[in-house]
Amino acid sequence: MKIKLGICKRRVSRNAAEKIKKQLLGHHQDLEVEIVSVETAIHFSPDDPEAAIRELEEALIVGDVDIVLHLLREIPVAMPEKIRLIGVTERTTPFDAFVSRRFALLDELPDGARVGYSHLRQKSQLLLYRPDFTPIEVHGSIDGRLERMEDHRLAALIVGAENLEHVERQDQANEIISGDIMLPAPGQGCLGFLARREDNELALLFEPLEDQTSRFETIAERAFLGHLGGNPEIAVGVRAALDSSLMIVEGFLATEDGSHYIRDAIQGLPEQAELLGANLARLLLTLGSEELETLILGSP
Repeated sequence: MKIKLGICKRRVSRNAAEKIKKQLLGHHQDLEVEIVSVETAIHFSPDDPEAAIRELEEALIVGDVDIVLHLLREIPVAMPEKIRLIGVTERTTPFDAFVSRRFALLDELPDGARVGYSHLRQKSQLLLYRPDFTPIEVHGSIDGRLERMEDHRLAALIVGAENLEHVERQDQANEIISGDIMLPAPGQGCLGFLARREDNELALLFEPLEDQTSRFETIAERAFLGHLGGNPEIAVGVRAALDSSLMIVEGFLATEDGSHYIRDAIQGLPEQAELLGANLARLLLTLGSEELETLILGSP
């Protein structure tokens, strides 16, 4: 049997796909896996953050590829009716990394330091932690962002630790930023597999790569995001952690500058993961400021 594994054209995706291919062949010796790079909007755009994944979904729907492999944090909760999420991989580091060539730790940065970021979630939590920082928006591949630090005159760069790990540059991270300071994006640290809804045979092929703990955690995180409606003007951070038989889900909502925010946590059984995520979103909406409610729910 031969399958086409679709990815977007970036080194993070290619390296991740090679590892997944190796794992698949370890479980299915008679399987042939072709990695197919799909032409997509390579760079994240704050105006249209889902552009790349939509093109991957289209390639899946029309049959150009059989499975799509993508960073789970970039896979929207709402997907086309013909597609489903069939599995998630074991989590790598779910948090963000602090990268600097001049300073060893985030707390060593001087007042007014220029800090690069790529997502509103990072900017908001940075300013909440250190209002004196000057956040600078930087996009592009992880390699490109690292190499353009001097061009942007950055004292430091905040990047997802998983990106560094996928391109084997984790040694560039000076420290992993604590979740107490910066909660990650929903699904951060996991890869997701998308398949056509009717392709049950393909879903079975990927079952050995499914990580149950990550699945429960990310169900809660994606339910949290889904209940909020995905307003791009709201910073959203969430982390579900399954410890033995108890799951704790912690969430964060804020305006862009961090001036209005709310953060709280909820706990329960992993079997209630989806309900826990949705209930946490409801709790934060209840506790949040009027400005946050207006942004999320719209004008009264």
